[in-house]
Amino acid sequence: MIVKQINNLLIKMIRTSSSKQSRKKIFSYGFIILSLIFSMIGIFLSNGAIFTVGLNENEIDYDGMQSEIEYSDQNNRNEEWHEEKYEMIIITRDQTDEIAEMERLAEWKTKKGVPTKIVNQTEFMSYEGNDVPEKIRNCIIDYYLTYGIKWVLIAGDTHLIPIRYSYNPDTVLLTTFSEPRGSQSLKPTDYYYADLTGNWDEDGDGVYGESAKYNSNGRDELDWTPEVYVGRFPGVDAAELATMVNKTIYYENMSSAGDWIKRITLAGAIQKSITSEDPDGEEEGYLVDQIISESIPSSMTIRKLIETNDPAPPHRVTNLSWNTFYDDKCRAGNSIVFYAGHGAIDKFDKLGAGYDFLYSSDADNMDNYEMPSLFYGDACLTNFFDDESIECLGEHLIKNPRGGAIGFVGGMRLTFFHRDDDWDSVDGVYGDEDQKLCEMNRGMSRLFFMKMFQDGYYQQGKALYEMKRDYVNSWWWMTDNPWDGAYDIDTGEQIEYSIHVTEWERKNVLTYNLLGDPETDIYTNFPKSFDQDGTYGGVTGIFSQETPYYEGEKINLVIQDENTNTVADALLCIQGEDGAYDYFESDNGGNIEVILPEGAQNYNFTVSAHNMKTLHGNFSTIEDPNPPVFTSSLSLNPEHPSVDDTIIAQVGAEDGEAEVEAGYLVCSTDGFQSFNYYKMDAYGGATTFRTILPKLDSGRYQYIVFVKDYGNNFNHTIWTSVDVFRIPMPAIAGIVIGANGILFLGVIAYLLKKKDLTKEYERELSLLPE
Repeated sequence: MIVKQINNLLIKMIRTSSSKQSRKKIFSYGFIILSLIFSMIGIFLSNGAIFTVGLNENEIDYDGMQSEIEYSDQNNRNEEWHEEKYEMIIITRDQTDEIAEMERLAEWKTKKGVPTKIVNQTEFMSYEGNDVPEKIRNCIIDYYLTYGIKWVLIAGDTHLIPIRYSYNPDTVLLTTFSEPRGSQSLKPTDYYYADLTGNWDEDGDGVYGESAKYNSNGRDELDWTPEVYVGRFPGVDAAELATMVNKTIYYENMSSAGDWIKRITLAGAIQKSITSEDPDGEEEGYLVDQIISESIPSSMTIRKLIETNDPAPPHRVTNLSWNTFYDDKCRAGNSIVFYAGHGAIDKFDKLGAGYDFLYSSDADNMDNYEMPSLFYGDACLTNFFDDESIECLGEHLIKNPRGGAIGFVGGMRLTFFHRDDDWDSVDGVYGDEDQKLCEMNRGMSRLFFMKMFQDGYYQQGKALYEMKRDYVNSWWWMTDNPWDGAYDIDTGEQIEYSIHVTEWERKNVLTYNLLGDPETDIYTNFPKSFDQDGTYGGVTGIFSQETPYYEGEKINLVIQDENTNTVADALLCIQGEDGAYDYFESDNGGNIEVILPEGAQNYNFTVSAHNMKTLHGNFSTIEDPNPPVFTSSLSLNPEHPSVDDTIIAQVGAEDGEAEVEAGYLVCSTDGFQSFNYYKMDAYGGATTFRTILPKLDSGRYQYIVFVKDYGNNFNHTIWTSVDVFRIPMPAIAGIVIGANGILFLGVIAYLLKKKDLTKEYERELSLLPE
């Protein structure tokens, strides 16, 4: 077809020519002219002369574009404000009155920004598992994987909501020690509900928590990594649970406090008297001094009660007694009470007859009303809460309605320390300060206070479990050392192998458990007020009543205290009357960014932080009726892009109400019959928006810019003929097109000659006069 058309064109030109010579020239130069045309087309293309379809401005479907942008780039903010979210679950029985008490705590936790769900017995028993603890654990795993929960509170004594018994035959191997009650090989631990990734019955023999020595596959059944923080209210009925709930809610909402709130009492007793084998004995006063020097801040009032060995009768020097510890210190109120020494189920028990100094009856009578303390008992047996026939010291303290403890950390069974684990042990070979007092009870106590005061983990459950995490990754746990010893299972002889596989080492990590709410933040100083309305000169205040807020508005807050110091890790919770709910945590500079949901409504908010008075308030939002306005037209960098360039597109826009959220650059090469859009994010402030376009093909691009505010109001530019940018074809491509055109014509000429078409031209030429 192409050959015939060119043939007809040339014949027509020849017939209409005035002379034979000129017609020959036409025939000769026709191909040259067409070749030049193809070359010019290539040149034009390489310089941006792109031919496109016409565009009818009145047929542009702006609404359709906006709908596609909204659909493809959906803003799920309202859905996020209404989605189900949990940070904490409370495990309860199906008793209606018990659930009602725990719902009061769940309501408060949710209000402060720790959304909490009651999981009753009917629910947790619906999960798979070989026994009740496994069903509970699988339920916790489900909530952890689905919602990312951090906190688990078990609301019930162990005979009501069972604990896991782990295979731990430490007192079978160490025949000089024996548990006073219960099994010598199965030991209780709530750590089972915190370590969610370990397979606690990896070999499927029905025996849980075995070390590699007892697992039939030679694998440790624990991975020793806590995924959640666990505590327990050891209540047997609704009344006991109510006591612990009331105490927790009051403590977390404390509005004023006396000197007690910054007081810490640390007591260190004699563990072992002077003997010929141990000429200096064992004294926990060294541990107390170490904890004070490395962790306790000078802002706290420190009361140290210790006793030391003395070669002369009565062989001890002490200021640690019932009067000094209980009457003068515990009843006066403390932020934290720490005791290291011997213990029994119902008491702190100093070495030697007649030296006991804190009994369960003392815990019952402790009238530190509204001044409950966190107790840490570095001692044996004081948290023996799994025996329903007797209540341990920890239970008496946590159940005291007039004071006692806000939390109790202690051992459920015998616990251990190592002899001579002080500085320069073993002839100074291990004299590094990091290796001083680092073994078992002492090492764990040190790490607990390091986690709290050095790392800022003031929530009692977090401090406990992060201590355990650090301990199992410590030098002592991971490394063979001179004090390392264990007993061969078959011969009973002492052998050397890595300490972390010894049953007594495992025992120490598993047996220390928390009675109390794991999420409760422990006060360590006088609580300060938040600067709500800028009263104290703060930067923004917190939802000032005098400031109008718009639906969907983005609000940047700086959380500050009454001294205008910024408050890190503050928790802000917002609840709307339509059920909207979300919570935010301030960064190290006290900054929180809040993007409110759409819709005008009333909100309540709560702000809390470590050593701060909880703040409650409210605010309202109003409708945002106005869309954003453009403050500058679209600019491109580079201004004349090529196919090799990434293009920075930028536009200016502002909004007088809810602030501009984003821009959208819509590009098309066919008159917006089809298009691509590129989201433009805020850059260098809230009024400039930019995007980086990918490398685009050559073409002539029409564009329209959309902007929207946080209230989901849109605005867009109206397309005109100047709203285009061109990306030229690369020069080499134009040359190739021209060359291909010439080559094509050459082929045509060759075909003309081959097909005897020249005879027709010769016949036409022979009829012409000379």
